[in-house]
Amino acid sequence: MKSQTVKRVATLVLVGSLAFPLVACGSPQSTATGSGSSAQAGAGSSVQIPNPFQEFDSLEEAEKAVGFAITLPAAPEGSKIAVHRVDAEQKMIEVIYTTDTSEADYELFRIRKAPGSNDISGIAGSLTTTDVDAGGKTVTLMSQDGKQIAAIWTDGDYTYALDLDAGTDYSEDEVLALVGAVA
Repeated sequence: MKSQTVKRVATLVLVGSLAFPLVACGSPQSTATGSGSSAQAGAGSSVQIPNPFQEFDSLEEAEKAVGFAITLPAAPEGSKIAVHRVDAEQKMIEVIYTTDTSEADYELFRIRKAPGSNDISGIAGSLTTTDVDAGGKTVTLMSQDGKQIAAIWTDGDYTYALDLDAGTDYSEDEVLALVGAVA
């Protein structure tokens, strides 16, 4: 009888040790993919928002995917157009200009276009804004600490944004020249 009790206890311990990992793996804690209960995501959580953009090899492919065209300025000397992408949910096209070096490419600026009149710059915070007339359209220039960081405007049925990288130093005239080349 004693050996039978020992066998039963040993069996219960073994079954319990095998069941514990299954219970731990099945808990509803948030994961990096965002599944599980968002109410349980703590300070150390690694929950991330999925990237809404789809990249394309060419501007033509991106325009076809979003359903409208965009006219862009030529890449400034020493730079290139590096990324054409679309946020299909917002029907927004984004083009990113970077340096053109043999080393690492650094972002210079990005241009966005979408239907509507909302601010699509993605810029938030304490900014100084100035409205200027640029070829018959009102452009809102955004600056911080005296440095141009963005411009937003509407033209017809579309809204536009020009976001300048923090490491760049564009004058107001240079920003307005870029704005004037976008349609």
